[in-house]
Parts: sequence; C-alpha cells; structure tokens
Amino acid sequence: GGGSIAYLNALGLPAVGPESAGSDPGPASYDLGGELPTVTDADLLLGYLDSDYFLGGAMALVPQRAEAAVSTVSEGFGGDHRHTALGIHDLVNENMANAARVHAAERGIDLRSFALVATGGAGPVHACGVASRLGIGRVLVPPIAGVGSAFGLLLAPICFDYARSYVSRVEDLDLERLGRILDDMTVEGVEVVCESGIDEDDVSKVYMADLRYVGQGHEIRVVLPSRTLDKNFRGRLVGAFESEYTRLFGRVCQGVPVEVIHWRVTVSGPQPSVDTARRSGERTDPNKGRRSVVFDRSGAKETPVYDRYGLTDERIEGPAVIEEMESTTIVPPGWALKVLDSGALLIESSAT
Repeated sequence: GGGSIAYLNALGLPAVGPESAGSDPGPASYDLGGELPTVTDADLLLGYLDSDYFLGGAMALVPQRAEAAVSTVSEGFGGDHRHTALGIHDLVNENMANAARVHAAERGIDLRSFALVATGGAGPVHACGVASRLGIGRVLVPPIAGVGSAFGLLLAPICFDYARSYVSRVEDLDLERLGRILDDMTVEGVEVVCESGIDEDDVSKVYMADLRYVGQGHEIRVVLPSRTLDKNFRGRLVGAFESEYTRLFGRVCQGVPVEVIHWRVTVSGPQPSVDTARRSGERTDPNKGRRSVVFDRSGAKETPVYDRYGLTDERIEGPAVIEEMESTTIVPPGWALKVLDSGALLIESSAT
C-alpha cells in the first residue's frame, strides 16, 4: 500500500514493506508527523500524484517533506531523491509481482492469459508496472477503484458459512448421518439469514466438502456435485475431487482412497444490484494540463493529465495521468487507454 515504508535492511540493501506508516502518522508528505519514506512519498516525487489534488483536493501533500524523507535512504537506492523515488516505486512493483508469481505457481496458471484488475488508492498508480513484470498486457481499472473494497463490502450479500467435522473415507460414508449434518447446518443458516428480513425463497445454499487422499496433510475444497445423497453420491463426490485435483496438479493418485475431513454449507441472501453505467449528460473538458512525470531513468517527461470524470469514449496513448477523487491511474509510455461503456478504464500494452 501507499504507506509501505522504504528502508535499508541489515545488509544495507534497499527494501520496501511490509512495515507501514498507516494513516497515522502516515507518509511524510501528509505532514502529520511521519518522517519515514513511503511509497506515497515516492509516487509524489515522481509526479504521479498531484500535491494539490490528493483526495480530490481535500488534503494537500507536502513535496518537501517527501523529499526529505526519501533522501534518508538515497545511499542504498542510488542517485538523487528522484532516482531514489523511482527505485522505491520499482521495488514495490517487483514485490507485488513476486507475490502474484507465487500465487500463480501454487495454482498452476499462466498469468499472461489474464487481465490485471487494479483497485485501491495506489493500485492504479502501480498496475501497469506490475503487469509489465508479469507479462500481462491488459489492465482494468473499474469505476470508483479507490474505494473498491468498501464498495464491495456494502454490496456483498448477507452470507454465513457453516462447517462440521465428519472424517470418513468416501467409500465408508454414512449417508444418513451426513444428511443430518447438512440439514442441521442448513436450517441454522437459513434461520439466521432470514432474521435480516430476507425471504426464505431468496436464500441460496452451496454445499462443499474438504477432501484429500488418505495420508495427505492438506485438503482440497470442492462443491458437492448434488445435494441428493443417493447410492451414486459417493462416486460423484470422488469424481468432483479428482477433477479439481487434476486441475490443480495435473494428475490423480490412482488406487489411493479419498477421505473427507469437513462438510460445509454457505447460506446467503440475494446479491444486491448496482448500476455502474455512465450517465449521459453535459460533458466536461477532461484536460487538466500537463506536468513533469518520471517513468524511467531517462528523466522526466511533460505528461498530459486528464480528469477521469470527463472521459467518454476517448483512446489515450501513454504517457498519461488520469485523476479522480479516490485514486490516480498511470498510463506509461507504450500503453494505451480506452474508456469502456461501463466506465471502466481498459489499458493495453503495445507489446502484446
């Protein structure tokens, strides 16, 4: 996040995070008492952030405070305060890319076939830099990305998860006992959800189980193929487990029995709907001028700045800066942006 602190480790090598300045005292540029250099301070010095338009102008940033803080680690990053700021920015991008690589390796997926969705206040600032490191050629910045987490929380359906332990090899399952376990969790979940004023007809249930091969130390969660506990249920359950196991690991363990550790029910109300489509009306001029922005060690470039709220169907070639109240989107050289009908920003690399 933007509060992640840059420092020199015990070996004198540059590092960023996981320690954070948080919001109190926050980055040095907040001028609230923080003195340690953070990602926000670096982004401000690089020109990605407007000191007079942070939080839509509700809060002013102090570049002099950022420069003083960043200069304290210049020896490890090399160069002046701007080169140091670029080093901080690049290092935190690499940290995020490495985390994504680990996640992809664990799931056995090729990130190059995906788009990167950027949310949060700092996410759209760093998204293209992270995507480039991962070989991803498309970045999607949804509307109100800066408050995406809070927005998602407000729109999340009422939901309760229940779990019970009933350890058994699939072949030895007592279906009557299992039926009672699932029924008990379902009744309890529906009762709690309906206490929120939701009609029982609008309640949905998803049944899952945590399974593994006998002798393994970890489980794989699968959705039950059906709630019908007939004579074919055991075979369907093993089939669902093997399908998920193959997706994750590319093979199954022939001849090894499968056991269940936990049974789960997720009970939820309806998903609230929201219309994020752009409203028609009088268009405002999106052009906000130009400012000096650093994208690499070649130096600063005079870069156009746009108001996201004034963009319609434009295609904007990078470099560019797109500002909104809760966030800033950086379009580096070699990337191009277009506005989708939903209001989301699609940024694509010319290298893909």
